[in-house]
Amino acid sequence: MDFAKKVLEKSDNTDGIQVTTMPSLRSENALRSAKESENLSNELEEEKKKVSQVQQTLEENRKRLILLKTQRPVERIEEKEIMQYYREPRLETELTTMKSQADKVNKEREGTQAEIITLNKRLVILEEQRKNIKPQLLTKEVTEIEKDPVLESQSQSLTKEIKQLKDENNSISVEIESLKKQLLMLEQKQPNIKERVVLKEVVKLERDPEMVKSARTLQLQIDDETFKRKSLQENILKLRTRIEELEKLIESVEPKVIVKEVKKIEQDPEILKEAARLRTLIEEERSKFVVVTREMTEIQSKYMVVQKQKPKIEIKEIVNEVFVVEPETEKEIARLKSVLQEVSSGKSMYEKDINTISNQLNVLKSQKPTVEYKEVVKEVVKLEKTPELLKEIERLRGQITDMESTNNKYIEQKAKLTKERDEWKIERSKVETKTVNREVVNYENDPVLIKEAERLRQELRDEAKKRREVEDVVYDLQNKYILLERRKPEERVVVQEVLLVKQDPKIKDDHFRLSRTFDEEVGNRRRLEREVQQLRSLVEEKEKMLNFQEERDKKLAAEKELRQITLRIKEIEESPPPVQEKIVMEEVVKVERDPHLEKSANSLRTELDKERSQMLNIERECKNLQMKIDILQREKSLEKTIYKEVIRVEKDKVLQNERARLRELFQKERNARQDLEDEAKRLTEKTERVDAMKKSWSKEEGDLQKTKMQAQQEKTAIENELLELRRQKQQKSVVLSKESELLSQKAENERLKKMQMGQELSLLETKILSEKDSIYEKEKNIREMQSRANLEERSQETQMRETNISTKISILDPETGKEMSPYEAYKKGIIDRSQYFQLQELECDWEEVSTMGASGEISVLLDKKSGKQYSIDDALRAKKITKEDLQRYRDGKLAISEFALLVAGETRPQPVSIGSIIAPRSPSSTSQGHGFFNQSSPKVFHDDSFPIAGVLDTTTDSKCTIKSAVGRKILDAETAQKLLEAQAATGGIVHIMSKERYSVHKAIDKGLVDSNNTKSLLSAQKAFTGVEDPVTKKRLSVGEAVQKGIMSNENALPYLVVQHLTGGLIDTKQTGRIPVSEAVEQGLVSKELAEQIQDEKQYKKDLIDPISKENINYKDAMDRCQKDPGSGLLLLKAASDSYKPAVYRPVNLIPSLTSFNY
Repeated sequence: MDFAKKVLEKSDNTDGIQVTTMPSLRSENALRSAKESENLSNELEEEKKKVSQVQQTLEENRKRLILLKTQRPVERIEEKEIMQYYREPRLETELTTMKSQADKVNKEREGTQAEIITLNKRLVILEEQRKNIKPQLLTKEVTEIEKDPVLESQSQSLTKEIKQLKDENNSISVEIESLKKQLLMLEQKQPNIKERVVLKEVVKLERDPEMVKSARTLQLQIDDETFKRKSLQENILKLRTRIEELEKLIESVEPKVIVKEVKKIEQDPEILKEAARLRTLIEEERSKFVVVTREMTEIQSKYMVVQKQKPKIEIKEIVNEVFVVEPETEKEIARLKSVLQEVSSGKSMYEKDINTISNQLNVLKSQKPTVEYKEVVKEVVKLEKTPELLKEIERLRGQITDMESTNNKYIEQKAKLTKERDEWKIERSKVETKTVNREVVNYENDPVLIKEAERLRQELRDEAKKRREVEDVVYDLQNKYILLERRKPEERVVVQEVLLVKQDPKIKDDHFRLSRTFDEEVGNRRRLEREVQQLRSLVEEKEKMLNFQEERDKKLAAEKELRQITLRIKEIEESPPPVQEKIVMEEVVKVERDPHLEKSANSLRTELDKERSQMLNIERECKNLQMKIDILQREKSLEKTIYKEVIRVEKDKVLQNERARLRELFQKERNARQDLEDEAKRLTEKTERVDAMKKSWSKEEGDLQKTKMQAQQEKTAIENELLELRRQKQQKSVVLSKESELLSQKAENERLKKMQMGQELSLLETKILSEKDSIYEKEKNIREMQSRANLEERSQETQMRETNISTKISILDPETGKEMSPYEAYKKGIIDRSQYFQLQELECDWEEVSTMGASGEISVLLDKKSGKQYSIDDALRAKKITKEDLQRYRDGKLAISEFALLVAGETRPQPVSIGSIIAPRSPSSTSQGHGFFNQSSPKVFHDDSFPIAGVLDTTTDSKCTIKSAVGRKILDAETAQKLLEAQAATGGIVHIMSKERYSVHKAIDKGLVDSNNTKSLLSAQKAFTGVEDPVTKKRLSVGEAVQKGIMSNENALPYLVVQHLTGGLIDTKQTGRIPVSEAVEQGLVSKELAEQIQDEKQYKKDLIDPISKENINYKDAMDRCQKDPGSGLLLLKAASDSYKPAVYRPVNLIPSLTSFNY
C-alpha cells in the first residue's frame, strides 16, 4: 500500500510538473476529469450494491439471533462430587506413635510415683522412730554437743542451694499456673465455627461468555478485514482507473498530425542578455578596482618617499597596533551583502510568482474543462510510448495482480470465518446439559486437626522436659536428705556394764538385698531414661524423614497434576467442542473432623491434664519434703541430748528388745564413726591441698612483688630519661630559635643587598637604554642626513623606495598568560641576564632601501641600530640567499627580519624563547626563533607539530572549532577538554582559520576557549612554557620536573605522550623538538618514563570517538582525523545527526553567484 501511495504521489508530482510546464494540455485534463467522474459514479453504484449486501447479511444475522433466543434447552444433567473423609494412613501411624509415647510416659510416671511413695513411707518410719525414742538409761556424765564449723559451712551452702531450688520451683509453679490459665482460657473459648464451602456450578442456558468474547473478537477482526478490504479495493480501483486511462491515452494517441496550442516556458532572452551585461559590468568593475588598488599602492609608496624627503622633521615612531579590516574585504563584504539582498528579493519574488501560479492551477483544476478550438498550426507533436511509461505500466499491472490475489485470499478467509461462526452458533444452540452426580473421595488433611496435633506434640515435649527436671530435683533432694541424716550429731553413750551385741543376720541380709535392689532399680531407671531419649531422637528423625518424603510426594503429585491439567487444556483447546452433552462437574468439598482423630485428640488432652495434675502433686510433695528438711535442720541445731544410765538387774523381754535396739544403735554409731573418720580424712586432704595452694600462692606473690619492683625501677628510669629529653628539647628549641633569628637577619640583609643591587642594575640598565636610544637617535639623524644628501645628489637620476619594519619582542607570563617586555621578564626572574641581552640584540629596526639608477634597481637592507648596510645583490652573488628566498620575501611569505639575517649571513645565538620550541629541528628553525615573541607577526609552525586542531562535521562537510563543536553537541565536553589540553601542551590554542596559536588567556579573549576550564589548560600550558623550580626559581621541562618530584608521573605522562606524537619532546633550554632517545641521553626523561611514552598499548583511552562512540587514545584519534587540504591541520571527524541544512534549488543559475557558499 505504501509503495502504491508513493507511486501515486510521484505520478501526481509529475502531473503537477507537466501542468506547470505545459498548460496547453487542458483538453486532455478535461477528458481525464470526465473519465474520472464516470469511474467515480461507477464506484458509487458498486458501493451502494455492497451496502445493500451488507444490510441483507445483517438482517439474516438478526433473524438467527432471534431464533437462538427463542429456542429452549432440551435436557439438563448436573453432576456433583461429594467429598467424604476417611482415615488417612499417615495420620493413623502418627496417632499410634503418639499413643505409644504416651504409654511410655505413663509408665515412667508410675515408676516415679512408686519411688516417691516408698520414700514417703521410709520418711514416716524414720519420723516415728525418732519420736518413739525414750531416755531410759541415766548416766552421770553430761555430754555437750558443739557446732562443727565444717558442717555449718556445708549446711549454709546447702541452705543456699535449697533456696535456689525453691526459687526455681516457684518459677516452675508460676509457669504451670500460667499454662493452666491459658488452658482455662482456651477451654472457655467458644469453638471455632468451621464453614463448609460447597462449590456448585449452576449451568444456565445462556450465552457462554468465552464464546461471546470470541464472537466479538471475530466480529472485530471481520470488521477490520472488511475495512482493509474496502481500502484495498478502493486503491485497486484507483489504480485500475489510472492504468486504464493511461492505456486509453497511449492507444488513442497515434502518430497523427494534431493541431494543438503548445506553450513553452523558457528563459527570457532579454533577461539572459541583461544577466550577461551585468556579468560583464561586474568583471569590468573588478578590473577597474584592481587598477585603482595598484594606483593606490603606488601613490602610498610615493607619499612615503615624499614624507622622508621633507627636511627638518623629527619623526617619533610610536607603533600602535590597531587591527583594522582591509578596505578590500570591507568592499567585498558590502558587495556580498548587496548580492545577498538581491538574491533574497529575487527569491521572494519567485516565491510570490510560484504561489500565484499554484493558486491559478488550483482554480483551473477546480474549474470545468473548457473546450477551445483554434485553427493554429505551429508545431507537430508526436506522442509515442516511452520505455519508462511501459515499465511503469507493467509494474502497476504486477501490483494489481498481487492486490487481486491478496483480496481473493482475504475474501476466502472471510467466507471460512463466517462458516465457522455459523457452525459454532448451530452447535451452541444444540447444547444438552446433563447433571451427573459422582462421588469423588479425596484425602485431605484437616488443617485444624494438624495444628492441634502439632500443638499437643509441643506440649508433650515441654511436659516431658519439665518432668525430667522435677525428677532430677527430687533425686538431688533425696541425696541431700541422706547426707543430712548421716551428718547428725554423735550420741555418746557411756555404759558401765559391758554388753556383747551381735547383729541379726537376717536383718543384715534383708538390708543388703534391699539396698542392692534399690541401686539396681535406680540404674535401670536411668538406663531406661537414656533409651527413651534415644528412641525420641529416632522418632523425631523418622518424623522429619516422613515429612520430607510426604512433601516430596506432594510436589511430585502436584507436578503430575499440573502436567495432566496442561495436557488436558491443550486437548480441550485443540479438540472440537462436544455436540450433544455438556457434563457439569461439581466438587462438593466437605471439611469435617475425623471422629477417630477427635477421640485421640481428646484422649491426649485428658492425658495432658492428668500429667499436669501429677506434676502439681509432685511439686507439692517436693515442697513438703523441703519443709521437713528445714525443720530437721533446725531441730539439729537446737537439740541437746542428755543420756542417763539406769542399771536394773532384771531379765525381761523389754531388756531383750532393748538389746536389739542397742545393737542397732551400735551399728549406727559405728557407721557414724566411720563416716566421721572419712570426713576427717577428707578434711585433712583439704587442709593439705590448702597448704600447698598457700605455698604456691606465696611463691607467686613473691614473684609478683619482684616483677612489681622491677617495673617500678624501669618506670623511674623512663621518667628520668623523659625529663632529660625534655631538657634537651628545650635547649635545642632555644638554640634553634637563636639560629633562626640569625638566619632571618642574614636573609633580610641578603635581600636588602639584592634589592640594592637590583636597583643599581635597573638604574644602569635604564642609563644604558637611554644612551642606546640617544645613540640610535644620533645614528638615525646621521643616516637621514646622509640619505638626504644622497637624495639631493641623485634626485634627478634616481628614485628610492624604503620599507621599514621594527622587531618588537614580547614574552608571555606562564602563570597569567599576559605579555611583557624582556626587561619586565628579566625583573620578574623569568629569563636570565644572558637571555635578556640576547633578546635585546634581536630587537632591531630593519629598513629596505631600493634605488633606481642608470644601472637599474639596487636594493639594500639597513640595520637602524647598528647602521650597517647589506646589499641584496652581493648576498645573491655570495650565495648567502637564493632567488627562491628573494621571491618568498617579495611575496610576503618570508619576514624582513629573517631575510635580513640571511642577507647579513650572521648566525646569532638563539635565546631561550618560548615560541621557538614548537618548530622541529631543521635549518629553517633558526630563522623562526623569535616568532612567538613578535606581537605583530603571526606564529608560523610546521604542520607536523600541530595536534588535533578542530572538528570536521561530515554531514555538512564543514569545519568548526572544538568549542563550537561542544555547543552543537557534536563532541562531548570531556573529549573537548582533553583536545584543548593537548593543544596547550604543544604550543598554544590553535585558530582554525588563521592557523595561529594563542596562549590560554588570549584564546579566552578571542572566544576559542571557555573561561570555566582555565585551571587545567594553564597546567597543560606549563608543559610547554616550563615548570618553575620552587628552590632555584628556574624553568624546567616536564621530564625534569617529574624527576625532581615537582610533578607526578600520572599528570605529566599525557602531555609527554602528546608532545611525542606531534613531533618530539620540548626542552625549555633549547629550540625545536627532541626525540625520546635523545631526551633520555640528555637526562630530560628517565628510561622508565621513556618506555611508558613509547609504549602505545599503555596509552590511556580517555577520548570518545564522536561517530562510533568508542573509547580511544590520542594516537587513535590522530589516525582517525582528516587533514584539511587548505591549512593542513588535523580535524577530528564527527557527525551531526540532528542538524539538517536547508536545500535551496535556484530557478535561474547565475554563474557569478554559484561560486559563493551560503
